[in-house]
Amino acid sequence: MAYQAETGNPQPSQPVVASQPDASIGLAAISTEALCALALSLGWRLLVLFGSSVRRGARADAHPSLEQGPEQGPAQGSAQGSEPAAHPSAMRVRGRDIDLAVLPGAMPDLLEQGRWQAQLEQILAPCPVDLLLLGAGTSPVTRFEVFRHGKLLFEENAGLFERERDRAFFLYADSEWFRKQQREALYGAPG
Repeated sequence: MAYQAETGNPQPSQPVVASQPDASIGLAAISTEALCALALSLGWRLLVLFGSSVRRGARADAHPSLEQGPEQGPAQGSAQGSEPAAHPSAMRVRGRDIDLAVLPGAMPDLLEQGRWQAQLEQILAPCPVDLLLLGAGTSPVTRFEVFRHGKLLFEENAGLFERERDRAFFLYADSEWFRKQQREALYGAPG
């Protein structure tokens, strides 16, 4: 169980599972119960859906095999009191794959990353999964793109997603000078 790090209070806090995602992005039934259980067992702090799966205008027909099953929302509440999630074959996703960003409790080695990837692909089959680990070396631009339109699936402590989103925006803004210098060096004109 997670502890509230920001207050120093040793009271356990309940993990938060996102409520219903925006229906306009084409998600009907991501197995949030299974993803939440995986996140808890692996010590993940955040799990965020991003990329073509959530961007407006992504093609809904990219994976015809995903157009099966009834539309249902994901589990709500904590891992202990959540409603049953729909079977992964009922998932409706826009885009070619499922892009997931994880903020781990500790950065894993490459073998562990491979195990995480395999576990996610097993839960979300038949969709391929692209896994991005958010760490100190994550580019400010990449971090910004994850949090700009990303949809929260799991957070260890309430408010963590919003704090990380704010951090991503500040890192992006702080790095604008470097991106401007790079554009000038590459293209020869300010812009």
